[in-house]
Amino acid sequence: MSAVAATATTEAAIVRRDSAGLPDTAALAARLAEQKPANPATVYLCGEVGAGKSEFARAMIRQLGVAGSIPSPSFALVQLYECDQMSIGHFDFYRCTDLNEWRAAGLDETIAGLDLAIIEWPERSAGLPAPDLQITIVAGQLECERNLAARAYGAGNCQWLQRAWC
Repeated sequence: MSAVAATATTEAAIVRRDSAGLPDTAALAARLAEQKPANPATVYLCGEVGAGKSEFARAMIRQLGVAGSIPSPSFALVQLYECDQMSIGHFDFYRCTDLNEWRAAGLDETIAGLDLAIIEWPERSAGLPAPDLQITIVAGQLECERNLAARAYGAGNCQWLQRAWC
């Protein structure tokens, strides 16, 4: 892993990292989880199919204390977890065809009640809560390589990202 670039202001920060493979990517996710502030947070995961969004989410969730299987929410839309007095929701909107149907079932209240919401494919669902962090994962030149760009919004989230990745 290497830092490619880091830029920051008091209200926004962008950090770019390269990953040589899944262990590196998982380590970056785990460091974000370790440094998560006490306040609730929403993390967007963006990237093409197969970029590693679900693996990134699993590494964060596992670092926060969830043991056992951590399935992708691709077909269920959401997987919920409770651990160490923290509630976590892992959402995947790739197959979401009618967000209003999910809203009627309590999606907004579910997200609002979480300590950490990790959302894959947020661009497919307008009206979601604004992210505290947005992680974009792009395949590198080699099959196992990934390029990650993280954008933090707000001073506290800038500090979170700086602590974890710089």
